[in-house]
Amino acid sequence: MKNIGGFFELEIANKGYLQDSSFYALSTGRACLMVLLKAINPKLVYVPFYTCDATLEPFRLLGINIRYYELNGDLTPKVQPDLLDGEYFLWTNYFGLKSDISKRIINTYGQEKVILDDTHNFFGFENLGCWSFTSVRKYFGVGDGALLYAPKPIDVSVYPQFESSTQHCALRLAGHQQEAFAAYQTYEASLDCSIGRMSSETEKLMQNVDLFWAMKQRLKNFSILHKGLERYNTLAIESSSSPYCYPLLPQNGIELSLLHENGIFVPRLWADVLKRKERGFLLEKEWSQHLIALPIDHRYSVEDMQSMVDVLSAILDQVEN
Repeated sequence: MKNIGGFFELEIANKGYLQDSSFYALSTGRACLMVLLKAINPKLVYVPFYTCDATLEPFRLLGINIRYYELNGDLTPKVQPDLLDGEYFLWTNYFGLKSDISKRIINTYGQEKVILDDTHNFFGFENLGCWSFTSVRKYFGVGDGALLYAPKPIDVSVYPQFESSTQHCALRLAGHQQEAFAAYQTYEASLDCSIGRMSSETEKLMQNVDLFWAMKQRLKNFSILHKGLERYNTLAIESSSSPYCYPLLPQNGIELSLLHENGIFVPRLWADVLKRKERGFLLEKEWSQHLIALPIDHRYSVEDMQSMVDVLSAILDQVEN
Protein backbone atom coordinates (compact mmCIF):
# COMPACT_ATOMS: atom_id res chain seq x y z
CA MET A 1 0.00 0.00 0.00
CA LYS A 2 1.29 3.47 -0.87
CA ASN A 3 1.58 6.15 1.81
CA ILE A 4 -1.58 8.24 2.14
CA GLY A 5 -1.76 11.89 3.15
CA GLY A 6 0.89 14.52 3.70
CA PHE A 7 2.24 17.10 1.26
CA PHE A 8 1.84 16.86 -2.49
CA GLU A 9 4.55 15.65 -4.84
CA LEU A 10 5.03 17.21 -8.30
CA GLU A 11 1.98 16.75 -10.49
CA ILE A 12 2.38 13.98 -13.05
CA ALA A 13 -0.12 13.49 -15.86
CA ASN A 14 0.64 9.76 -16.28
CA LYS A 15 0.40 9.83 -20.06
CA GLY A 16 2.53 6.72 -20.28
CA TYR A 17 5.13 8.35 -22.52
CA LEU A 18 7.91 5.79 -21.93
CA GLN A 19 5.83 2.63 -21.97
CA ASP A 20 7.08 1.61 -25.43
CA SER A 21 9.31 -1.41 -24.77
CA SER A 22 10.91 -1.34 -28.23
CA PHE A 23 13.57 1.15 -27.14
CA TYR A 24 15.93 1.51 -24.20
CA ALA A 25 15.73 4.68 -22.12
CA LEU A 26 19.25 5.87 -21.27
CA SER A 27 20.80 9.05 -19.91
CA THR A 28 22.56 10.67 -22.89
CA GLY A 29 23.39 10.17 -26.54
CA ARG A 30 26.95 9.36 -25.49
CA ALA A 31 25.62 6.63 -23.22
CA CYS A 32 23.71 5.19 -26.18
CA LEU A 33 26.88 5.19 -28.28
CA MET A 34 28.86 3.53 -25.51
CA VAL A 35 26.30 0.76 -25.16
CA LEU A 36 26.02 0.02 -28.87
CA LEU A 37 29.77 0.22 -29.51
CA LYS A 38 30.39 -2.25 -26.70
CA ALA A 39 27.76 -4.54 -28.21
CA ILE A 40 29.13 -4.56 -31.77
CA ASN A 41 32.86 -4.08 -31.00
CA PRO A 42 33.70 -2.65 -34.46
CA LYS A 43 37.15 -2.61 -36.03
CA LEU A 44 36.49 0.69 -37.80
CA VAL A 45 33.61 3.16 -38.05
CA TYR A 46 33.22 5.78 -40.76
CA VAL A 47 32.12 9.01 -39.04
CA PRO A 48 31.12 12.34 -40.61
CA PHE A 49 33.67 15.09 -40.01
CA TYR A 50 30.74 17.43 -39.36
CA THR A 51 29.92 16.28 -35.84
CA CYS A 52 30.67 17.32 -32.30
CA ASP A 53 33.50 16.07 -30.11
CA ALA A 54 30.93 14.50 -27.77
CA THR A 55 30.11 12.01 -30.54
CA LEU A 56 33.80 11.14 -30.96
CA GLU A 57 34.54 10.68 -27.25
CA PRO A 58 33.08 7.15 -26.91
CA PHE A 59 35.27 5.95 -29.80
CA ARG A 60 38.36 7.39 -28.12
CA LEU A 61 37.52 5.88 -24.73
CA LEU A 62 36.88 2.44 -26.22
CA GLY A 63 39.92 2.54 -28.52
CA ILE A 64 37.83 2.17 -31.69
CA ASN A 65 39.31 3.44 -34.95
CA ILE A 66 37.34 6.01 -36.94
CA ARG A 67 37.72 7.41 -40.42
CA TYR A 68 36.16 10.74 -41.34
CA TYR A 69 34.07 11.21 -44.46
CA GLU A 70 33.01 14.40 -46.24
CA LEU A 71 29.57 15.76 -47.04
CA ASN A 72 28.14 17.41 -50.13
CA GLY A 73 26.58 20.85 -50.00
CA ASP A 74 23.16 19.28 -49.44
CA LEU A 75 24.36 17.46 -46.30
CA THR A 76 24.58 14.05 -47.95
CA PRO A 77 27.66 11.75 -47.93
CA LYS A 78 30.16 12.66 -50.64
CA VAL A 79 31.33 9.06 -50.96
CA GLN A 80 29.90 5.88 -49.49
CA PRO A 81 32.86 3.54 -48.93
CA ASP A 82 32.77 -0.21 -49.30
CA LEU A 83 32.59 -1.72 -45.82
CA LEU A 84 34.79 -4.66 -44.87
CA ASP A 85 34.07 -7.17 -42.14
CA GLY A 86 33.86 -5.41 -38.78
CA GLU A 87 33.38 -1.97 -40.36
CA TYR A 88 30.35 0.28 -39.84
CA PHE A 89 28.95 3.54 -41.21
CA LEU A 90 27.71 6.19 -38.78
CA TRP A 91 25.21 8.57 -40.32
CA THR A 92 23.81 11.74 -38.73
CA ASN A 93 20.30 12.85 -39.64
CA TYR A 94 21.22 16.54 -39.76
CA PHE A 95 18.66 18.85 -38.16
CA GLY A 96 16.05 16.10 -38.57
CA LEU A 97 15.85 17.00 -42.26
CA LYS A 98 17.59 13.96 -43.78
CA SER A 99 15.38 11.01 -42.86
CA ASP A 100 15.13 10.00 -46.52
CA ILE A 101 18.95 9.80 -46.68
CA SER A 102 18.95 7.69 -43.51
CA LYS A 103 16.72 5.12 -45.20
CA ARG A 104 18.78 5.24 -48.40
CA ILE A 105 21.99 4.53 -46.47
CA ILE A 106 20.36 1.64 -44.63
CA ASN A 107 19.22 0.21 -47.96
CA THR A 108 22.77 0.56 -49.32
CA TYR A 109 24.63 -1.09 -46.45
CA GLY A 110 21.98 -3.16 -44.73
CA GLN A 111 20.63 -2.66 -41.23
CA GLU A 112 23.47 -4.51 -39.56
CA LYS A 113 26.15 -2.10 -40.86
CA VAL A 114 24.59 1.28 -40.01
CA ILE A 115 24.70 3.35 -36.83
CA LEU A 116 22.11 6.13 -37.04
CA ASP A 117 22.60 9.28 -34.99
CA ASP A 118 19.00 10.50 -34.88
CA THR A 119 19.65 13.00 -32.09
CA HIS A 120 17.97 15.72 -34.15
CA ASN A 121 14.92 13.63 -34.98
CA PHE A 122 13.03 12.99 -31.74
CA PHE A 123 9.51 13.13 -33.18
CA GLY A 124 10.41 11.10 -36.24
CA PHE A 125 12.44 8.52 -34.33
CA GLU A 126 11.43 5.01 -35.34
CA ASN A 127 12.79 1.50 -35.44
CA LEU A 128 14.56 1.16 -38.80
CA GLY A 129 16.20 -2.11 -37.82
CA CYS A 130 19.66 -0.65 -37.19
CA TRP A 131 21.39 0.68 -34.11
CA SER A 132 19.99 4.19 -33.65
CA PHE A 133 19.48 6.75 -30.93
CA THR A 134 17.82 10.10 -30.32
CA SER A 135 17.84 12.73 -27.59
CA VAL A 136 15.12 13.73 -25.15
CA ARG A 137 16.99 16.49 -23.35
CA LYS A 138 17.69 18.41 -26.57
CA TYR A 139 13.95 18.75 -27.07
CA PHE A 140 12.51 19.29 -23.60
CA GLY A 141 13.28 20.86 -20.23
CA VAL A 142 14.76 17.79 -18.57
CA GLY A 143 18.21 17.09 -17.18
CA ASP A 144 18.90 13.88 -19.09
CA GLY A 145 17.33 11.47 -21.52
CA ALA A 146 18.08 9.55 -24.70
CA LEU A 147 16.42 6.65 -26.48
CA LEU A 148 18.25 3.71 -28.07
CA TYR A 149 16.94 1.22 -30.60
CA ALA A 150 18.87 -2.05 -30.68
CA PRO A 151 18.48 -4.73 -33.38
CA LYS A 152 19.10 -7.38 -30.73
CA PRO A 153 18.20 -7.65 -27.04
CA ILE A 154 20.62 -5.99 -24.63
CA ASP A 155 20.64 -5.84 -20.85
CA VAL A 156 20.69 -2.27 -19.59
CA SER A 157 19.58 -3.23 -16.08
CA VAL A 158 23.27 -3.59 -15.19
CA TYR A 159 23.65 0.19 -15.44
CA PRO A 160 22.63 2.52 -12.59
CA GLN A 161 19.83 5.01 -12.97
CA PHE A 162 21.25 8.41 -13.84
CA GLU A 163 21.25 11.13 -11.18
CA SER A 164 19.91 14.08 -13.09
CA SER A 165 19.88 17.80 -12.29
CA THR A 166 17.23 20.24 -13.47
CA GLN A 167 18.53 23.19 -11.47
CA HIS A 168 19.24 25.16 -14.63
CA CYS A 169 15.73 24.44 -15.95
CA ALA A 170 14.12 25.55 -12.68
CA LEU A 171 16.19 28.73 -12.50
CA ARG A 172 15.23 29.68 -16.03
CA LEU A 173 11.58 28.98 -15.32
CA ALA A 174 11.84 31.31 -12.32
CA GLY A 175 13.28 34.04 -14.54
CA HIS A 176 16.85 33.96 -13.19
CA GLN A 177 18.49 33.90 -16.61
CA GLN A 178 22.13 34.55 -15.70
CA GLU A 179 22.14 32.06 -12.84
CA ALA A 180 20.38 29.53 -15.05
CA PHE A 181 22.96 29.87 -17.82
CA ALA A 182 25.83 29.47 -15.36
CA ALA A 183 24.17 26.37 -13.87
CA TYR A 184 23.57 25.02 -17.38
CA GLN A 185 27.24 25.42 -18.35
CA THR A 186 28.39 23.72 -15.14
CA TYR A 187 25.96 20.84 -15.66
CA GLU A 188 26.89 20.35 -19.32
CA ALA A 189 30.59 20.25 -18.41
CA SER A 190 29.84 17.53 -15.85
CA LEU A 191 28.34 15.15 -18.42
CA ASP A 192 30.63 12.45 -19.74
CA CYS A 193 30.43 9.04 -21.41
CA SER A 194 29.31 7.14 -18.34
CA ILE A 195 26.35 4.87 -18.99
CA GLY A 196 23.19 5.30 -17.01
CA ARG A 197 19.54 4.51 -17.40
CA MET A 198 17.23 7.49 -17.80
CA SER A 199 16.53 9.16 -14.47
CA SER A 200 13.18 8.60 -12.82
CA GLU A 201 12.78 12.39 -12.74
CA THR A 202 12.96 12.62 -16.52
CA GLU A 203 10.63 9.67 -16.96
CA LYS A 204 8.03 11.35 -14.75
CA LEU A 205 8.47 14.84 -16.21
CA MET A 206 8.02 13.52 -19.73
CA GLN A 207 4.65 12.09 -18.77
CA ASN A 208 3.44 15.69 -18.45
CA VAL A 209 4.39 16.68 -21.99
CA ASP A 210 1.78 17.00 -24.73
CA LEU A 211 3.97 15.53 -27.45
CA PHE A 212 1.51 16.00 -30.28
CA TRP A 213 1.08 19.68 -29.52
CA ALA A 214 4.84 20.19 -29.17
CA MET A 215 5.43 18.54 -32.55
CA LYS A 216 2.75 20.65 -34.28
CA GLN A 217 4.22 23.82 -32.80
CA ARG A 218 7.67 22.95 -34.13
CA LEU A 219 6.33 22.37 -37.62
CA LYS A 220 4.40 25.62 -37.53
CA ASN A 221 7.43 27.59 -36.33
CA PHE A 222 9.71 25.93 -38.89
CA SER A 223 7.32 26.92 -41.66
CA ILE A 224 7.25 30.57 -40.56
CA LEU A 225 11.05 30.81 -40.51
CA HIS A 226 11.45 29.07 -43.84
CA LYS A 227 8.89 31.30 -45.52
CA GLY A 228 10.55 34.44 -44.18
CA LEU A 229 14.23 33.49 -44.49
CA GLU A 230 14.44 31.12 -47.46
CA ARG A 231 15.70 33.90 -49.76
CA TYR A 232 18.75 34.38 -47.50
CA ASN A 233 19.52 30.69 -47.03
CA THR A 234 22.15 29.05 -49.22
CA LEU A 235 21.34 25.67 -47.66
CA ALA A 236 18.68 23.69 -49.49
CA ILE A 237 15.89 22.96 -47.02
CA GLU A 238 13.61 19.97 -47.42
CA SER A 239 10.32 19.27 -45.69
CA SER A 240 10.44 17.25 -42.49
CA SER A 241 8.04 15.73 -40.02
CA SER A 242 10.51 16.36 -37.21
CA PRO A 243 12.79 19.39 -37.63
CA TYR A 244 15.18 20.05 -34.77
CA CYS A 245 15.83 23.67 -35.70
CA TYR A 246 15.87 25.95 -38.74
CA PRO A 247 19.45 25.84 -40.10
CA LEU A 248 20.23 29.19 -41.67
CA LEU A 249 23.38 29.52 -43.79
CA PRO A 250 23.54 33.09 -45.13
CA GLN A 251 25.75 34.10 -48.04
CA ASN A 252 27.85 36.22 -45.70
CA GLY A 253 28.45 35.24 -42.11
CA ILE A 254 26.93 37.41 -39.39
CA GLU A 255 28.21 38.06 -35.89
CA LEU A 256 26.10 36.38 -33.25
CA SER A 257 26.47 39.51 -31.13
CA LEU A 258 24.10 41.25 -33.55
CA LEU A 259 21.47 38.68 -32.66
CA HIS A 260 22.27 38.83 -28.95
CA GLU A 261 21.60 42.58 -29.00
CA ASN A 262 18.09 41.76 -30.14
CA GLY A 263 17.46 39.07 -27.54
CA ILE A 264 18.12 36.12 -29.86
CA PHE A 265 20.58 33.64 -28.35
CA VAL A 266 21.57 30.87 -30.73
CA PRO A 267 24.59 28.58 -30.92
CA ARG A 268 27.15 27.78 -33.56
CA LEU A 269 26.79 24.04 -33.80
CA TRP A 270 29.93 21.94 -33.58
CA ALA A 271 32.61 24.62 -33.38
CA ASP A 272 34.80 21.64 -32.37
CA VAL A 273 35.21 20.99 -36.09
CA LEU A 274 37.39 24.08 -36.47
CA LYS A 275 39.89 22.83 -33.87
CA ARG A 276 40.69 19.59 -35.71
CA LYS A 277 43.94 19.39 -37.62
CA GLU A 278 42.71 17.41 -40.63
CA ARG A 279 43.11 19.14 -43.97
CA GLY A 280 40.22 19.64 -46.35
CA PHE A 281 36.61 19.37 -45.19
CA LEU A 282 36.11 22.97 -46.28
CA LEU A 283 32.31 22.82 -46.35
CA GLU A 284 32.16 21.35 -42.86
CA LYS A 285 34.42 24.10 -41.54
CA GLU A 286 32.32 26.77 -43.26
CA TRP A 287 29.13 25.39 -41.69
CA SER A 288 30.75 25.37 -38.26
CA GLN A 289 31.68 29.02 -38.69
CA HIS A 290 28.57 30.44 -40.33
CA LEU A 291 25.53 28.16 -39.96
CA ILE A 292 23.01 29.43 -37.40
CA ALA A 293 20.66 26.95 -35.73
CA LEU A 294 17.48 28.94 -35.10
CA PRO A 295 15.21 27.54 -32.36
CA ILE A 296 11.71 26.47 -33.37
CA ASP A 297 10.60 24.56 -30.29
CA HIS A 298 7.24 24.58 -28.53
CA ARG A 299 8.21 27.38 -26.12
CA TYR A 300 7.73 29.89 -28.91
CA SER A 301 4.70 31.19 -30.76
CA VAL A 302 4.21 32.11 -34.40
CA GLU A 303 4.53 35.74 -33.30
CA ASP A 304 7.94 34.99 -31.77
CA MET A 305 9.05 33.43 -35.05
CA GLN A 306 7.88 36.42 -37.04
CA SER A 307 9.79 38.75 -34.73
CA MET A 308 12.91 36.66 -35.33
CA VAL A 309 12.34 36.83 -39.10
CA ASP A 310 12.05 40.63 -38.90
CA VAL A 311 15.28 40.99 -36.90
CA LEU A 312 17.26 38.62 -39.11
CA SER A 313 15.92 40.13 -42.34
CA ALA A 314 17.03 43.59 -41.26
CA ILE A 315 20.51 42.33 -40.32
CA LEU A 316 20.95 40.23 -43.46
CA ASP A 317 19.74 43.01 -45.77
CA GLN A 318 22.42 45.24 -44.30
CA VAL A 319 25.17 42.61 -44.42
CA GLU A 320 24.45 41.46 -47.97
CA ASN A 321 24.04 44.94 -49.52
